[in-house]
Amino acid sequence: MLNEILTIVLFLKSTENQLYDPTWLSFLQVQKSLTDILFKTYDASISPVLTRQKENEDIFFDNSNYSQKWNYTIELYYLQLVEVNEPSEKVTVVIEVMEHWYDPRLVWDSVKYKNISNLYVRQDKIWSPSLSPYGINDVVDFRDQDFRQASIENTGFVFVFDLVRIGVNCDLDMRKFPFDVQTCLIQFGLPMYYVNEVSISFSFYEDLLKPSRIKQMGNSEWIVVNLTTKHSIEGFEDSISGLELNGFFITMRRNPLYYFYMIILPAYVINAVSLFGVFLKKSDKMSRLNVGLTTLMTMTFILGVIADDIPKTGVIPLLGIYIIIHLASNVAWKSFGKHNNYISSHIEFCKFFNDDCILDYWMNKVH
Repeated sequence: MLNEILTIVLFLKSTENQLYDPTWLSFLQVQKSLTDILFKTYDASISPVLTRQKENEDIFFDNSNYSQKWNYTIELYYLQLVEVNEPSEKVTVVIEVMEHWYDPRLVWDSVKYKNISNLYVRQDKIWSPSLSPYGINDVVDFRDQDFRQASIENTGFVFVFDLVRIGVNCDLDMRKFPFDVQTCLIQFGLPMYYVNEVSISFSFYEDLLKPSRIKQMGNSEWIVVNLTTKHSIEGFEDSISGLELNGFFITMRRNPLYYFYMIILPAYVINAVSLFGVFLKKSDKMSRLNVGLTTLMTMTFILGVIADDIPKTGVIPLLGIYIIIHLASNVAWKSFGKHNNYISSHIEFCKFFNDDCILDYWMNKVH
């Protein structure tokens, strides 16, 4: 046991000697000096947005000639579709975005500081914009609020990564359910600033739009087929301000196999067996009645299952129309089968008398 402890101590000593690097220590000392100088007069509660307006300039509306806009960029790095809740028309995704902006107070000459070109600091040490998802139902931030990190380049650009789960309300078009394609819009904005002060841009990480990456964004029920950017400026009737919005459309296609094997195919088989039982001559009336009632109850149950999976709108989905047609045809064939049994009984009765009885029956039905 003592030998093992001595071996571990000697190993740690040798590792310590290998890890010690005077250059590394010198770098940390210079970095500490640089950080002290940068944040000596830095106030994280004040934004770097230029709010000085030109003479006679209307601050309420966008002015494309205004050259001093503060640029704020959002880049989507990762997206994963979590679920689509049809009854509440809510789509939930997990996204990872990189935000970057320019802060002129965080600029330094890297040559004077041993070529240190960037710093990693706690995000609460610097000013950060209040990015707000627009029209979002709920947002869950996965990052620890106390340990957020930011990267600062010597040019004054700040980079921050966000990993959040977003639930957004979307208008779902259920007319072709379960062969439907849905498109949902996710947007972001900075509502505290005027549109002539801040310019927001949104883009995708170049590898994110590869077909192999897009294929991995969906789940077992939904397949993500496309991502496109969206830029707009929301105007308000109170003439206070416009709101610049940037985001993206996510287009999803449903995988219909579950509904085909669990609803479409069983409904077809049940209806076919029911129709076969109606015209089965050797079956009695009670057996036919039981088959008919069982079929009607089954179709009604299937309609209830569909109703639980779609929003309460005035649109009847394609699958609902399919079940209703089966239900209506079943009722119609039951009625026809009952009438056909009555005709068969009348014909059998007439055979005991003469053939003219059959002819008289059909003549009376025509007239």
